Amino acid sequence: EIHSEGELKRHSLGHRRICDLSLSKPSVLDVTYSKHYCSKGKCFFNQNMEHLANPGSPFTNRVTQTAIALVMDKDMTLAGASGVLQQKYHVHVPTTTLHDWVMAETKAPARVAG
Repeated sequence: EIHSEGELKRHSLGHRRICDLSLSKPSVLDVTYSKHYCSKGKCFFNQNMEHLANPGSPFTNRVTQTAIALVMDKDMTLAGASGVLQQKYHVHVPTTTLHDWVMAETKAPARVAG
């Protein structure tokens, strides 16, 4: 929904912690974002952050894209990809989360055993 100028007011600030890739140590981004109120629509909404991470996800889009590429392009198992993400990029992504990402990307089952 598009809101017109003059109808929006910043209501408050929100905070979110998102895990990102790092080659040297675990990296957690502490993101502060604005929450707004639309007087015309009488609704609250948050600043869009989908360029950084999917709504509700504790991981950045870079983590998601890298994990999917490990499984699909490098033909790794879910456990193998999870291990690479942990060892090389210092981010722990459970295999069940990887499975969900691959399923959403391909609509096909991911290889579980390897």
